[in-house]
Amino acid sequence: VELEFVGTVKGGEVFDTNIKEVADKLHESHDHSDGHTHDDVKPVIISLGLGMMLPAIDDFLVGKEVDKSYTLELVPDKAFGARKKELIRTLSINSFRDQKVRPETGMVFSFDGMMGRVSTVSGGRVIVDFNNPLAGKVLVYELTVKGRLGDSSDDLDKKIRSLINFFFKNNFDYVIEDNIVLLKVDDRFKPLVDFFNDEFKQALNMGLGVFIDKEIKDKKVEKGENNKIVKNG
Repeated sequence: VELEFVGTVKGGEVFDTNIKEVADKLHESHDHSDGHTHDDVKPVIISLGLGMMLPAIDDFLVGKEVDKSYTLELVPDKAFGARKKELIRTLSINSFRDQKVRPETGMVFSFDGMMGRVSTVSGGRVIVDFNNPLAGKVLVYELTVKGRLGDSSDDLDKKIRSLINFFFKNNFDYVIEDNIVLLKVDDRFKPLVDFFNDEFKQALNMGLGVFIDKEIKDKKVEKGENNKIVKNG
């Protein structure tokens, strides 16, 4: 489905939206007067059940009418969970200094793959909160299904590109051969591409693979380069 949404903390402010006018107003409300406009903000295309939105939103959208607005309120258990005390940790300031970083309250860092926000800096200690910023909050979503994609070639292209962008955070080109979406990427990406094969099958009933340019492959063979492709199983 093609979806417009506004996510708001209940009783608070907007934390996410894909509606340009709302994004522009939010930008201005934060005292940004740089004239920036969110021209890249537009309705998102999602495949229900693939984790592109919260599961509770996916379930709610099933069977909803096009161009009708709905309000969905989510308690923490249906959104980003409750806040956990064990995710608030005290670290030595030396761990920051070793990385030539001077921690300040509000800064966000990645620690061993986890995103954390500095809550307090006191003496030689830094308190870091690894909870999701929306954990423990009741969220309100305004949702509008702008359209449902069909089986036309244009709609199929939109579906494929939305999945590529969501899973790979990129706009890779592709071709379709034998009901398989072949991404035009270096074959070193193949393990990552294989990882999302099931998601493409679920959403499109199509496989996912890496496009091998025959002309380039032949040149590699002529040069004696190893271009072996490892298959699952």
